[in-house]
Amino acid sequence: MNSELLEYFRGQTIGDIWPLDRQVKTVNKSQTITECLKILEDNMILSVPVVEDQTNDKYLKGDFMGLVDTTDIALFVLGSTDEKGITTSSPPSLKSIKENFAKTHVNLESISVGELLEKCNSWKKDRQEDVFPEYYRKSDSLLELVGMFSIGLHRIAILSDDSPPYSKSAIDKEILRHKPKPEPEGPILNVRTGRRLVNLITQSDLLSVLGQALPMFASSLANQTIQQLHLFDKPLVVASPDQTVIEMLAQMRSDSPILTALPIVDKSGTLLATFSTTNLKSLPHAGWNDLSMKCMEFLHKQYENDANKPFPISIQSRKSLHPITCTSDSSLELVIMKMMAARVHRLWCVDNNTKLIGMVSMSDIFQILLPPELFESCFIV
Repeated sequence: MNSELLEYFRGQTIGDIWPLDRQVKTVNKSQTITECLKILEDNMILSVPVVEDQTNDKYLKGDFMGLVDTTDIALFVLGSTDEKGITTSSPPSLKSIKENFAKTHVNLESISVGELLEKCNSWKKDRQEDVFPEYYRKSDSLLELVGMFSIGLHRIAILSDDSPPYSKSAIDKEILRHKPKPEPEGPILNVRTGRRLVNLITQSDLLSVLGQALPMFASSLANQTIQQLHLFDKPLVVASPDQTVIEMLAQMRSDSPILTALPIVDKSGTLLATFSTTNLKSLPHAGWNDLSMKCMEFLHKQYENDANKPFPISIQSRKSLHPITCTSDSSLELVIMKMMAARVHRLWCVDNNTKLIGMVSMSDIFQILLPPELFESCFIV
């Protein structure tokens, strides 16, 4: 990473880029999954913070509890966790997914978001996935966010500065200065001090900062192509247009880390469309049985239903059928500009014949901002 750019991010705090005009929607722990999905759809968001709705021995009313998103809900519906909280760490068969789907999706109006949050956390532990911070404070360094977003987190809650620090941070000021991290003393988190949510920071927020900083501190990096930076030199998981939505979600679920989107390609490898967990937000109204449809049929139906809806709802469906792309000779600066303009987390890399050859995500871009030795020591387990 360019040393000037490194120092810039280290010297800036989250509060310096905090989007003051953003109104954060929340869901109470006691609300149902169906109500949560409606909040996601009505506000055109992918995840929502969960807050405690009553004071008890452990938490204060209004305390931040965690984040849930469409991926969590999809995993629950497809059988990652059952109604008794029993979790599965190995990919289920398509038959078991369909059977569990038939039993589970009808109960979403009676299952609380709090239960969903607990079951998803338990499921992650069963898969032996690392649990990374879901929140930071306004006074924390932007470089910490670079680290978290580089491993795939899309958004992080921001709490008030009087909230306790998150003790499980994998990258902090001491590590960044190559000093040993002291072991915490006493209880890891005193929740009675309160965890008041003030906002969310997303990958897009930080990418916007990077886009402005690149010309000032790292113009040579900005002009390098994604091929020179090896940004799409990784295995790519694809789907065929004949797959059902359930089959695609099962494919996304079986990968580790869990995939949030799949490119749909024909037999020649030509890119046809994108399916992502974003496409699940309208299911409570469209009907959960639509998950049995073939993926292209599902996307076309969604596009037709959204065609007469106000901007930007209609645009989201259009982007699924008309994916945003780049080429191997696209510069890093151009890729960032495209992502910001289209409001997408990834670009599919195609050749001159629109055949898919790779993918560049926001996480990939943030990874090149960290020195390799720092990334390996902090994030590779």
